[in-house]
Amino acid sequence: MPSSMQVEVVLDELNEAHGHLTPDLVVQAAQDEQSPIHSIFEWDDGKAAHQHRLWQARRLIRSVQIERPDGKPMPKYLSVKIDHDRQYEEASIVVLDRDKWAVVLEETASALEDLEGRIETLVQLGNTTGRRGLAQALQADVAAARERFLGDVEAPELHSIRTD
Repeated sequence: MPSSMQVEVVLDELNEAHGHLTPDLVVQAAQDEQSPIHSIFEWDDGKAAHQHRLWQARRLIRSVQIERPDGKPMPKYLSVKIDHDRQYEEASIVVLDRDKWAVVLEETASALEDLEGRIETLVQLGNTTGRRGLAQALQADVAAARERFLGDVEAPELHSIRTD
């Protein structure tokens, strides 16, 4: 498995050569067996096709929507990690199981934290380009959403994720 530095070098070279990156460019570069990123990909077409169908099935499951109590749409099925396996269960069932509910809340809090990090990067980069205002407004909206989320959550262990 290549190091993160090797991956970065390959991607930087592709970006410099093409002025951007696309998944197709990356796969093309990885086809060369001498490429440092070749081993990251599944080259057995049967296995790769199966993995793609699993991805399509995940997308299909997530596409089914129901109406929240406030009338807005939400996914009917939630992804829940149990031990080392991931499965989808109806949201109405997940909220009744304390352990599953905690797992979903922890993953949601983690996703929110990742989003905040991405926005902070945009704010910091915006300082150098004069495009800071929109990113800061988005940052404030996400921070408010985090506070609402943590305020509504009845899982004290998630409150340690709060950033001040």
